[in-house]
Amino acid sequence: MPRLLQLVLSLPLTDPHSPNHKTSRHPRHPDTRRTSSTAPTTPIPHPITTQPPRPHTTPSSPPPNVPTNTTPPTPTPPPAHNTPNRPPRRLDPYRNPLTPPPPPPPLAPCCHREQVAFGGGKSESPWASQSTVFIPSAVYNIEEDIGELFVPVRRSGDVSQELMVVCYTHQVTATGTVPTTVLSYSDYISRAEDHHSLLRFDRGEEEKACRVLIIDDSLYEDEESFNVSLSTPMGGGVGRRYSSTRVNIVPDMDDGKTRFIHLFMNCTNVLRKSPVSAE
Repeated sequence: MPRLLQLVLSLPLTDPHSPNHKTSRHPRHPDTRRTSSTAPTTPIPHPITTQPPRPHTTPSSPPPNVPTNTTPPTPTPPPAHNTPNRPPRRLDPYRNPLTPPPPPPPLAPCCHREQVAFGGGKSESPWASQSTVFIPSAVYNIEEDIGELFVPVRRSGDVSQELMVVCYTHQVTATGTVPTTVLSYSDYISRAEDHHSLLRFDRGEEEKACRVLIIDDSLYEDEESFNVSLSTPMGGGVGRRYSSTRVNIVPDMDDGKTRFIHLFMNCTNVLRKSPVSAE
């Protein structure tokens, strides 16, 4: 207190209204005013900014009242505010997953298929509205001297368009051969399952014949059989009754007599050529 009073008394006493009084444009802080040469130059600490000294802590010890092993809180994003002058932000389909749309309702069947039989009643054939080819019989019995066999192939359903189907043979017990190389003990000429065995139905045509050549020889043979089948339809379908038929070649009794005569003649010729010794 005496020091502060000494500073006040050392200030010059001037009248602010006197012409010799000079004022500065920017008044200085009372703590930084110039004093007389007799005043000490030690700065006076401000009472507001003075803080008590902090307690000395070692780096290894945690600060007081601070929990250990705590994770930093997750920052919350600021709320999105849609200003009236700015359009709302669109969702990015590559970053924001979208929920799939609900499944459509089941559709009603567009049409009804009726199963039609070729001989009356119901059948398992799925071809009801389109053209269908079939063989009317499941078995054909023929003789060896018939020469050639014509297997009927019929068409039902829509006959307003053309249709093509392959009619081919495959052996069971009878032996087939090709026309270029007729082998011995062959029973019929084979029909391959390719374009050479096509049957073509014109518009409005309902029946075609599948021709098979039968080989007649003089040898006696037991009953043999082979199959005639339909495949690869173009312009329609193949009926399940019947898509294949069995052809049985019954034995010829005249061939049995001829075979006996041939055996008798062969034995006679052998006996004539061989010398007979009488002892």
